[in-house]
Amino acid sequence: MADNFHTANMLAEYSLNLLRGQMVTQLMTGQGLVGMSGMSLTEFILGKPKETARRSGTDMMNDALTGLMRSDAAMLRQASKNMLQGKALLETGGDAIGLIQEKIKRMNEIVAKLQANDPGAAALKTEYANLAADIKSSIEGTQFNGIKLLDGDGWADDERITSNGDTGKIQLQAGYAPNELTLYNLANYKTAFDAHDLDTTQGLTDAASDLGVVGTMLEGMAASYKARAGLLDTESASFERRAAILDEATGRAKPGDEESLKQALIDILMRDGGSILNGVS
Repeated sequence: MADNFHTANMLAEYSLNLLRGQMVTQLMTGQGLVGMSGMSLTEFILGKPKETARRSGTDMMNDALTGLMRSDAAMLRQASKNMLQGKALLETGGDAIGLIQEKIKRMNEIVAKLQANDPGAAALKTEYANLAADIKSSIEGTQFNGIKLLDGDGWADDERITSNGDTGKIQLQAGYAPNELTLYNLANYKTAFDAHDLDTTQGLTDAASDLGVVGTMLEGMAASYKARAGLLDTESASFERRAAILDEATGRAKPGDEESLKQALIDILMRDGGSILNGVS
């Protein structure tokens, strides 16, 4: 209980301390206070006498605080949507890799039949060539919002991707920090299987070896995409829940009362301590 209270209190102070640091600047620019005299600014912050003040400085400061918290809630909800977009991107790439894996598996079966001198050799070689062409099409054509997910040859012209050749990196905005996704480059395999000479024993041996290596590589990529997509789903839910906490706290706080706002945050965090404190940040 002590650890939960400490963490909850720390999270509560996020909205109070972090936002306070921006408050005076935003009040001065947003409320048209630039250039005011020291006396009028002091009166704004401390409040004018009740008989002349329309609203106290404390009320306006707390309005700014709750406004910034609502802004943060909107930012967190956008981060949640970004995580879901990243998840969909990885699932699209993972599905395409799964289809390529199926083609690789069938090509392995064809090579095995040719090595065993299957009587339908001509038809099998044609099927092998067609499968190789399908793999090339999958690599070139798999996209998400115009981003090539498997073909690194198209990454140089896409400013959204930073590439080192073997992989590409995409930055998702997640609150105050980016969240990086990794794409795998399969461009080298667009024509790799065309080089196999299925008419010779050595060619069939090379084909079997290459297909085995590629199959294992694709298995690792598919597992990586699946795991990362699952994490993005969890992160999306976490961002959404944090946004809901800020909205609920500002809704429950008494107007112009910073302490009630702080207490509302603590109450909500303590109430949902398990789901919040155990969430992925």
